[in-house]
Amino acid sequence: MKKNNWKIKFLEISRQDSSLQASESQAENGKYDEKELAFYTQALSAWYQTNLECDKSKLAISSATIAFLIAIFCAFCTKNVTWPSFLCLMTALACHLVAIIISIVIFQKNAKLIEEIVNDKDVHSIGSFDTISWVFLGLGLFFSIVFVAIVGWTKLPSICG
Repeated sequence: MKKNNWKIKFLEISRQDSSLQASESQAENGKYDEKELAFYTQALSAWYQTNLECDKSKLAISSATIAFLIAIFCAFCTKNVTWPSFLCLMTALACHLVAIIISIVIFQKNAKLIEEIVNDKDVHSIGSFDTISWVFLGLGLFFSIVFVAIVGWTKLPSICG
């Protein structure tokens, strides 16, 4: 039985095989195994869906966190705001906003990327946008947690007592 090793990389899904010359001759002749072609198609589709769902999740998490932070601020901090809590809130909101904007840019770049792949043009990478988006999401979540901790530490004892 012939062993197929599939390698999935960013923007590339390819088959690594010990008989690479045989695969190249099959590609030149236009002969493909139907099972291999179906697997390739499904693997590529799953890869795109996974990446798009990940970007959608980042967008949803950032949007929900912004709404949560504004609700916490309105409920507990409207009368007297401490500078540390205000600074953490503004930093968290800015980081989440940047993560949302970068995620939208990634969606646009992915659409152009798919068009380039379909039209057999030179494929341009989205570069480090994905990494930057994860960094800003992480920073936003960190400052959100710090903000909620500060509000909880300063406001809850007076409410509960």
